[in-house]
Amino acid sequence: MTEHTNETIQALRQNIRYFLKWTFISAISGVTIGLAGTLFGLGIQKATAFWKSHSWTLYLLPLVGLLIVWLYRFAHEEKNRGTDMVLDSISSTEEVTPATAPLIFISTLLSHLATASVGREGAALQLGGSLGT
Repeated sequence: MTEHTNETIQALRQNIRYFLKWTFISAISGVTIGLAGTLFGLGIQKATAFWKSHSWTLYLLPLVGLLIVWLYRFAHEEKNRGTDMVLDSISSTEEVTPATAPLIFISTLLSHLATASVGREGAALQLGGSLGT
């Protein structure tokens, strides 16, 4: 074989290894984020069903708010910018902290449990984005 053919085969092997590596990483990320998203969706459904049958949970809203603030302070996440931080981390060197996913998961479920008017989509984006980075 010629030297050019050897170089071509070597480059092809390197590309195949690169492809397999990122396919494996993508599959692991997809399964992990998919499971977290499923648990999040089920948690939201359960919390919503609970407050619909127990309207008194509305009175827990101030307590839940204080608990969420305490959780963010305890995790030193007072400056967490939420969805904007996750989106900015894609195109910059800004990092998403490891505490972001658990905090958004817990705080959103607590908010829904206490009948807070909070969205699901932004929280799901933060959850998936923070796990994926």
